[in-house]
Amino acid sequence: GNAGKLKVNFNAFAGIQQPWAINVKVADAQQYAQLYNQYQQIMGKKDYFPTDGTNYLNPIDNTVLKTIDWTKEIFRTGVVQNYNVSLNGGGKVSNYFFSLGYSGDQGTVLKTYNNKINVRLNSDHKITKWLKIGENFSFTNNENASQGERNEYGSPLATSIQMLPFVPIFATDGSGNYNNAEAGLACNIKNPLAQIEFNNNLSKNNSLFGNVYLRADIIKGLSFESRLGMNYYEGSYIAFTPVHSI
Repeated sequence: GNAGKLKVNFNAFAGIQQPWAINVKVADAQQYAQLYNQYQQIMGKKDYFPTDGTNYLNPIDNTVLKTIDWTKEIFRTGVVQNYNVSLNGGGKVSNYFFSLGYSGDQGTVLKTYNNKINVRLNSDHKITKWLKIGENFSFTNNENASQGERNEYGSPLATSIQMLPFVPIFATDGSGNYNNAEAGLACNIKNPLAQIEFNNNLSKNNSLFGNVYLRADIIKGLSFESRLGMNYYEGSYIAFTPVHSI
């Protein structure tokens, strides 16, 4: 801390974040139907998807195939927040500094976030003209929810570019379940939104770092200082997916 009157500072920031660009271009429902019919022809079979001359149709009910852009369904606009308050002051004998901070980062993938709390304290005190004691401590609490974004095969980011582009998000039978089939076709790819709904990946950790010190000015130009420090960390990770139907 610094000597002088009590000073209070407060800083705040809030903003939003979005995916910069989704560069993976996948076939929409009409393009997929065209490619699938071409595959059928190569295999010596008749076209699977009928057409009305303009659009490809669902062979079950002859409705126009509609596109679900899964790469957009799993993303959102995330809110970013940062707040910090600090107090510092002191006098001829003692000086002190204290700060408390919070940062909240709402991920651009649904159901992801990172929240952090920081606390910092340091002070020093003159016991005599030649003897000083002090301490420095900092504490951090961090909580992070993820969707296994770095899994290139099984994460919602991966399945969103593999899912059939005409499969509705929810089943059309009124059950309210997530869907993975349409137009008489089913795929072995998980519904990306179902993954996000049922994935519960949460990590938490606390860390505490600090030290206390004693300094003695023996003679001019010669001093002795002794420090006692600590570094503590604890963390946990929970990955839970409940039984569910898709």
